Amino acid sequence: MVNLTLLFILLPSLLASTYASPDSDYALALTQSCLANFPLATSLFLSITSSPTSSVSLKAKSYHSLGNIAAIKGDLLLSGYYHVKGKEEDSRSLPPLAVMYQNNEPCNNIGDIYWTSSFTKKKIFDLFEGKKYESYLPSMKNLLYQDPTLQTEIVDLHTSLGTQLEDSGLILDSILHFKYASEIDENDYSLKVKKILSVPVIYDTEDELVKSRDLLLHGVKLLTENIDDDKKFTLNQLSYPPTFYIVYQGYNDVELMRDIRNFYGKIHPKIVKTDVSSLNDIVDNQGERIKIGFVSSYIRRHSVCKLWCNFVTSLNPEIFETHLFSGTEKRDEWTERVGRSVDYFNDLGNTGFLLRNTDIIKDSKLDVIIYLDIGMDTGSTLWSHSRFAPVQIALWGHPVTTGMDSIDFFLVNDGMEGGEGWERFTEQVIRFDWLTFTFLRPEYVGDALASNSFDLSNYGVDKNCKIIMIPQSMQKFHVKFDDMLEKMLDLGEDVYVVAVYESKKTIWKDKLYDRFVKKMGMKKAERFIFIPTLRPEEFFRLTSLADVVVDPWPFGGGVTSLEVFEQCKILVTVPSEQTVPMLTKGMYEAMGVEEFVVEGWEDGVDVVERVLRDEEFRRRGEERICNRKERIYGREAGEEFENWAKQVVGK
Repeated sequence: MVNLTLLFILLPSLLASTYASPDSDYALALTQSCLANFPLATSLFLSITSSPTSSVSLKAKSYHSLGNIAAIKGDLLLSGYYHVKGKEEDSRSLPPLAVMYQNNEPCNNIGDIYWTSSFTKKKIFDLFEGKKYESYLPSMKNLLYQDPTLQTEIVDLHTSLGTQLEDSGLILDSILHFKYASEIDENDYSLKVKKILSVPVIYDTEDELVKSRDLLLHGVKLLTENIDDDKKFTLNQLSYPPTFYIVYQGYNDVELMRDIRNFYGKIHPKIVKTDVSSLNDIVDNQGERIKIGFVSSYIRRHSVCKLWCNFVTSLNPEIFETHLFSGTEKRDEWTERVGRSVDYFNDLGNTGFLLRNTDIIKDSKLDVIIYLDIGMDTGSTLWSHSRFAPVQIALWGHPVTTGMDSIDFFLVNDGMEGGEGWERFTEQVIRFDWLTFTFLRPEYVGDALASNSFDLSNYGVDKNCKIIMIPQSMQKFHVKFDDMLEKMLDLGEDVYVVAVYESKKTIWKDKLYDRFVKKMGMKKAERFIFIPTLRPEEFFRLTSLADVVVDPWPFGGGVTSLEVFEQCKILVTVPSEQTVPMLTKGMYEAMGVEEFVVEGWEDGVDVVERVLRDEEFRRRGEERICNRKERIYGREAGEEFENWAKQVVGK
């Protein structure tokens, strides 16, 4: 029996090698380059350079493109070699993929890496030529790389291109560059840390995920066991990357996070320094209001601010003196509004949270500090290593333990944690009846829904089809979640799954789709529809088309769940499969709705099927959500939080 999936993957190569001319090979090679299919693109470009029927111009452009790909894959000397070959063919020729980016031609949102890699290959050639070597051969790599006068520049090229690749979603290629850079400069801990803490986002198989996890654990272990005080370490964005994507692997991260934080404390002791004398003065303010500080890098139109900005601004002013420390770079009207609504607004957006500006929080002599988003941003996470107040708290902007001794409490709603949830935290978990957020409801829902609905026919979906919506970022599509996805697509050929993706991370979407094709087959994968980044009002028009929404696992939804409930949509959630706080479950418990919270994912498929096929069941469910959703919106912290705060600070 013919393997149709394999045939589909190999078909471009088979056609190219059998029937194509150099011109058609070249067009296909550019397409495959934009799809980041580097092996096939390389094969096609090489065939053009060796073909006697290829024009000089076509050969030169192909050599330049080969240089781009070699640079992206980490072979910098080879990239310079191809640069030479391109110029030898046609001295006026330019890298075509970089030209496409310069001319704003579409290249799957990765044109910027071809632009950057073009400068990389040119720089490598310039470095080599400057040494006046007699010939330029890729085999001379050791001769060039061992030249101490060039090592720094080559390391800089690797880190610059590695950072660019990471931003574009090519994480594995990015890791390769940091690996090579750390091998050249073995004394720079920063490069080793970046290489070890960078993890893939989309995995092809569960085995690949397990191997990545093992490498991460092994790497962190080696870091903590082999700290050398003589090796250089500069604390910056490179050496202190956010641990944002690690949690999406779906494991208990408590020991890993503790090891990572301990490593930073040992190698850079200044970040865990505590000004004890000023802290002793704080606790003796019995007659004053509780001085409470909030630290965040996202005081703007962002999910963090949607969840907690109202909490920050609505605390009882007779009890609390509110201080806000904002490292927000992209400030907007939300930043201004929140800043005007607190007692003291410290805007650090121009500098961020640095070790040299911690005096601003020390001098505030706070009783309590609440970090809204530890793990999402380097700066605020950097501050959270230190103790600036007797009581320091984390909220679930990124719902994973901080692993820090400096953070005392992690606040969640009681319904969001199971009986053993405390095992996943180094902090003491405090479980409130309060939902631990005060959601800022979107003001544009009504207008968005009143306008024309989103048109899915542009994506080949008939209006009579059944729509399962999963409006989540690509990293939440865990390999284990695929089983549930496939079973939902098995519910009928009229069933489509619709997801959204960040336009800049098109590579992740393509990788995820390839995984679906390999695991489910082309016929099912074609009923998985990806929608690029939408404006807020467009997002609501899209989700309004859903017959049912599904909460992914092991990392579920938060703000998106609240926005789905705002439209009275049914959201099926499987809390037993989640490895982070079960946010959607907590919301359902607050509403008193239980029938869409299921025990296992197979039960979830059954509920999804009933919602899709039983219109009366769906109508009643949506009506219950509509009638009870007010229970999760606008709920302020109130006396429960006030009394707890008074007790914990002794006032």
